Amino acid sequence: MPLILASASAADFVISNGQIFTPGFAILDAPQPGTPLGGDTIEVALDVSANGKLNLPPYDPDSPSLIHNITIFLYSYDTGRNFTITNGTASENNASLGDIMLSEPGSTVKHVKWTWPDCLIGDGQPDSPDSDRGEYNISIRQNFRLNDEDHYTIFDVPISVTNRIDFAGNNPACDSVDNPLLTPEEIDAEAANNVGVLFAPGDATVIQQTTAGSAESIHLEWRSVVMPIHNGLIPREGFTGDVILKLLGRTAFNPSLLLPVYLLAKFTKKGEDLTMLHPTAYSRFKAIFYLALVRYLSKKISDRVTNGWSSDTYNWPEEIAVVTGGSGGIGGHVVKLLAEKGLKVVVLDIQPMTFDAGPNVHYFKCDITSSANLAAVAKEIRAKVGEPTILVNNAGVARGKTILETSEKDLKFTFDVNVFAHYNTVKEFLPSMIRKNHGMVVTVASLAAWLTVPSMVDYAMSKTAAMSFHEGLSAELKTRYNAPKVRTVIVNQGYTKTALFTGYYNDSPFLMPALEPESVADGICRQIFTGRSGQVIMPAFGRIIQLIQALPHWYSYGLRAKGENIMTNWKGRQVVQDLDTYYADKEKVTNPEESTVLVPEHS
Repeated sequence: MPLILASASAADFVISNGQIFTPGFAILDAPQPGTPLGGDTIEVALDVSANGKLNLPPYDPDSPSLIHNITIFLYSYDTGRNFTITNGTASENNASLGDIMLSEPGSTVKHVKWTWPDCLIGDGQPDSPDSDRGEYNISIRQNFRLNDEDHYTIFDVPISVTNRIDFAGNNPACDSVDNPLLTPEEIDAEAANNVGVLFAPGDATVIQQTTAGSAESIHLEWRSVVMPIHNGLIPREGFTGDVILKLLGRTAFNPSLLLPVYLLAKFTKKGEDLTMLHPTAYSRFKAIFYLALVRYLSKKISDRVTNGWSSDTYNWPEEIAVVTGGSGGIGGHVVKLLAEKGLKVVVLDIQPMTFDAGPNVHYFKCDITSSANLAAVAKEIRAKVGEPTILVNNAGVARGKTILETSEKDLKFTFDVNVFAHYNTVKEFLPSMIRKNHGMVVTVASLAAWLTVPSMVDYAMSKTAAMSFHEGLSAELKTRYNAPKVRTVIVNQGYTKTALFTGYYNDSPFLMPALEPESVADGICRQIFTGRSGQVIMPAFGRIIQLIQALPHWYSYGLRAKGENIMTNWKGRQVVQDLDTYYADKEKVTNPEESTVLVPEHS
């Protein structure tokens, strides 16, 4: 089979919804081109499934489509350096990393974290001609087979090593990971064929592949496959504090397990004898049992109260869900799970879809910050799809600036998307739910609603406002609209690995692990599928953050200040780069842009 070589820089390729599409299966989620990098590690996030189109390893060796390997280098013609980030084999002390295709099993996105070598330690621009800091390229080399044809491609992403890098104690020596740097002429990539950008939105490439271990080779064309909601003890994030809390909830604080022991101790002769022999242990056991019982009863009563002591029935194939910001990220996974359940799903977004929609998913390009645009699109939704019964207000933005850096338009845009859009969508879709006394409104807020840290003030304000909106809506449904069966759900999730929070620093990975977007989507949809009002808090330790307002100032002030480094290297995706032009164009628009429905011509 022929070997085809292609090379280009990120500027030549398609960037959609924060994802950079390459000449190959890999899709780059982070970093973005031109990002100044620093911190303890360089972090590269690669989707190695072409947004779910390619199966994950292990591959059938005879499959027409698979990834042989992906290697990553960091090079600069200015400094003459060519560092190995990963070449498939881990070196001593992980100076260069191992096979990234084998990391994070089951995850379509591989997160490469490589400790900076010692010659890049410093802060700011190069301070001398001999400095190795400055402009670099992250070079992603893909060796893959597509439909029985092998390819080797080189994809370069320009970044700069100009942010602060401190000595970490395990920084590898630069010479130990350095390689000879070939000239462009020696690489001679231009002389070879170019496969072009693959699997970007609108690309019609069909992948032929076989399932590993199959008895015979059967070529399969890709179709959208949704993984079921994850219900195991160990989450996608691995062994974290959540696992311990979940285990304690199922055992030591499970009243159904403790009650038989309590009854035996209370009403049997042997039990009474043991309590007399071990009074301290029995006293502690009773305390745990009463605490578990109170916890259980509190949860049950809370569920009844938030749902108006009423029940309702959802016929999922008859329900219509609207998901804002559903073209990718958390919203995209929510859309997939709802569609898999049989719901008709409407996506409202100004970004194009980043995955192939099934026949019951409809995409409408819509600026939800414009009530006029939304009203026109809502009218079209009712005519073409039907009257929505579930609304998921998921769309969100962040600017990542300090108070003094935040412009008036930065603040306006944050609140337009994160708060005022909730008013717009609810005004459009809630009245029909009230008339039927049936429906659900999901508000995606954040743990930032409870904890504000530097460079996230506007974002935290907007999420606090979104949470207040949820609380007020819940009260009005009962007291003003007499619609107790219209459910409300609030979501408070922590840092999630989406393009919106690229570069976010997580200093508590065990108690507050970085969440996979699939995990957050699981939590949202798991609550939706109960058909009941409720709250989703992820990770579970986030419940403690609720108490911050009640804690002494000496602790809460220190906790907020401790977050000073969280946003230092943040380079999150900006759906709208030029806000001046964005708002100027909005003022000129008199007619909403015609929307598009993505429905296959045949099913």
